[in-house]
Amino acid sequence: MNVKTNNILGSILGLVALVSISACNNGESKSSNTADSVQVPVDVAASDTVPESPAITSYPLILPATQIPGTIDDSLATHLPAHIKALAAFYAAMGGSDCDGEYCGLTSALELGKQGSSDQQALIRDYFPADKVAETVLAQNCYLRPSGASSFTEFAYLTIRDYGDSVSVDYELFAYDRGQGTRTEGPDIYSFKGGKFKNTSRNIWTHVGEN
Repeated sequence: MNVKTNNILGSILGLVALVSISACNNGESKSSNTADSVQVPVDVAASDTVPESPAITSYPLILPATQIPGTIDDSLATHLPAHIKALAAFYAAMGGSDCDGEYCGLTSALELGKQGSSDQQALIRDYFPADKVAETVLAQNCYLRPSGASSFTEFAYLTIRDYGDSVSVDYELFAYDRGQGTRTEGPDIYSFKGGKFKNTSRNIWTHVGEN
């Protein structure tokens, strides 16, 4: 084989090598771009499926104290949304808060006046229709025995949590009856739709019966 032939053959082999290298590089670049195009929508889709945590607003109305009853947060009680104020008024008719016969601490803190006032009863009537316990407390004008009587009740603490379409009432209620003491604890759960509460699960006043 002469020199001219060798030169032609060398040129052909060199051209083939360059074409092969270029094809490999293009293949790697295409694979990399393909991987990137798949990764981005996967990440976006994953982020779109993460559920948002529901907003919860807590209202600690009666704080635990070294002795029963607990300490009422007057500053908080006077700035409640209307439906939370109604729920607090209802619980102020079911459990004592340093009552003296005419006044109870929680009812006064809610700026509803005397225990069993028309304002307190109106809130309970409007927000708890067809609730047997609500009907019972209204029938007795929200009366609660005075603190220190032969039988009475006191809240050790009371916190309302608002979830939007439902609420929970976390509490401890101490009941004293002629030398014997018992405790009832929440949480009680209510649904809230159309501006009305409906009992879902309640531990307080169970002697009245279910709705």
